[in-house]
Parts: sequence; structure tokens; C-alpha cells
Amino acid sequence: SLGHKQNQIWKLCSSAYPYKNPKLLCFAIFSFLLASSFLFLFAYNIVFLLILKMEQILIEDEYSVISDETVFDGAEESDATSLHFKSNEYGCFAEIGLNLIKEETLEHQIITKSFFTGMSFLEKDAEIVAIHKNQNSCSLLRQARLESFQIFTKALMKKCGGDANLRFGWYGGSKNDLIHIICHGFNSCSSNLTWNSSHGIGVCLSPAKFSIDSALSTMEDEDGLRHVLLCRVILGKVEVVNVESKQNYPSSKDYDSGVDSIAAPRRYIVWNAFMNSHISPDYVISFKCSPPKNSPVVPNSPWMGFPSLISILSKMLEPSKIRLLNKCYNDFKKHKIMRREMVNKVKDIAGERLLVAVLKSYRKPEIM
Repeated sequence: SLGHKQNQIWKLCSSAYPYKNPKLLCFAIFSFLLASSFLFLFAYNIVFLLILKMEQILIEDEYSVISDETVFDGAEESDATSLHFKSNEYGCFAEIGLNLIKEETLEHQIITKSFFTGMSFLEKDAEIVAIHKNQNSCSLLRQARLESFQIFTKALMKKCGGDANLRFGWYGGSKNDLIHIICHGFNSCSSNLTWNSSHGIGVCLSPAKFSIDSALSTMEDEDGLRHVLLCRVILGKVEVVNVESKQNYPSSKDYDSGVDSIAAPRRYIVWNAFMNSHISPDYVISFKCSPPKNSPVVPNSPWMGFPSLISILSKMLEPSKIRLLNKCYNDFKKHKIMRREMVNKVKDIAGERLLVAVLKSYRKPEIM
């Protein structure tokens, strides 16, 4: 009948339009809000990742455009170039082709933030004085090393399925060490080879978020400044290198470099065969540290002399570890090991947390 058909149409319309049912309407509204919140969180994460990627790209300058700076071989310089060099108060860095980065640039701000983020308890006592950028175009050898770095990056990408595991790493040393590395590479002289026998034999760099590890390996120059390198590092597939290991090459063809820990690495170990093909020194960060100056001969932390450190640790560590610390210190004084190797061994013997606690609580100057 007509009335029966009208009832059927009404039921059909009611089921087709959920707003006729309050329960369905509430469920629809809840579903819409839930879907909208998930969509918002997804979009927020995408935007955040894009911002991080943009910052990474800004730092990871591949030097695809070679600058047209003139290379001088003793001839008379142009007025513009002379002004550039004379206006730079860091003459030793300008002479080897490093450009001073202005503080107001995003590049300077990103590097500064990364440096202080990894400085831990030294963050408030450190001050960045200058950041210089390596211009490889001023030297044929440096251009060749950069091209080698780019070639090996592409090769490791193919080997590792599209990801060469390109990272940033810090390297600390004396000003002269860093100048030698910029100009001649890591194997230019024995003083900057950084043999790190605590975790294999090779160049040891600190991950981007642990700049303090490399800062503690620096030495003050004649102007009271310290200097660290910010490098790009090709890690490829990494393997764990145990403490006191004498490994100096990959354990198999599957691996390319070493770390002290897969989950939370504090050291990147680049084997000596790949020093100048897998590491690109891009920036020199010059900074001051307000605690007492280091002795030019005996290595101190930025807070205390090494003998005082051993004296305090002797009350907290077992005798066997104190003997190892004393042996390490004596080996350094006899020039059997380098400064950086000694610092790394002390970290391994005493432990990172204990050292941080001791150094943080001790601020009394000591003259050695």
C-alpha cells in the first residue's frame, strides 16, 4: 500500500542521514574530530622533519659551486682581496683559505646551537669567538680530497642500499694540528694522526651531539683560544670496536667504520686507510673557555690538573684502575702516547658519568 511504501522510504532516508539519530550524530562528530587530530599530528611531524632536513642541507654544503677566489703565489694581491685578508683578525686561518662566517647568518646559528647542545656542563663556560668555513677551491690538493670524499659518498650509497650514513663529527686538537689537517690531510705528520688505541687504531671523532668530548682534547693557543673541527664523515655500515682493541681495518668487507656503541655512539672510528677519503673538514670553530688555562706541556682538563684528578679518583676507584691511570699519565709524559689517546683512556677507565661529576664539582685553579 502507499502508506507502507512511505514508511519504507522514511526508514531508508533515516538510515542514510545519521543526523536523524543522536547517537549516530555523536559518533560521526567524534570520528571526525579524532581523524582531524591524527591528520594534524601527521602534518605537524612532516613539517618538523622538513625543517630539520632544511637545516641539515644548509650545513651539508656539498661545495657544488666552486668559488672564484684567486689563488696567490706571491704575486701582488688585488685591493679587494687584501682588504678581505686584513679585515680578518684570524690571519692564520685566512692565509690557508678559510672564510669567516658572519654571526647573523643561519649557517653560523645552526653550528653554534649544535656546538653548545653537546657541551654539557661546559656550556655556560664556553664562548664561540669565530667560525671559519673551509674553501677547498683555494688548493688543488684540497679540491682533490673533496672530490674523493664525494666519490666515496656515492660509492657507499650504492654499497649500502642508498644510504652512505653521512654524519657530522667533531675533532679537537691544537691550532697547528687543525691547520695541518686542513692543508695536508690527517696523515700530514705524526702529531695529528690521533691514534685512538682505546677503541682501535684510526681517527676518532665525536658525534655531533657530543662536542664536549672533542673540546676536552683541545689545547689553548697563544691567544687563549681553543679550536675544533666540524667534519662530515662517511660511516657506511658500522661495527662495534671494543675497548683496548688494536683493530686498524674493517673486520670484513661488510663493514666500513667503527663505533664504540651501536645504540648510543660516543666515538666514530675512521680507519687510517680512509682518513682523507671518508672525512671532510668543513668548519673550524674557535672558542674560549672561562676556567683556568691549560699547561702547554702537561694535559689538564678545563677544570683541574691531571694529578689532582687522579688524587680525587683514587678515593672512588679500585686500586687496579688507579694504577692504569698513573701508567697512562706516565706514558704521556714519556711521549709514548698522544694527548688525545690519553684523554680517551681516562674516559674509558674512570667512566663518563664519574668524570663529569668530578669535573663539575671542582673549580679550583691549579698551577702545574
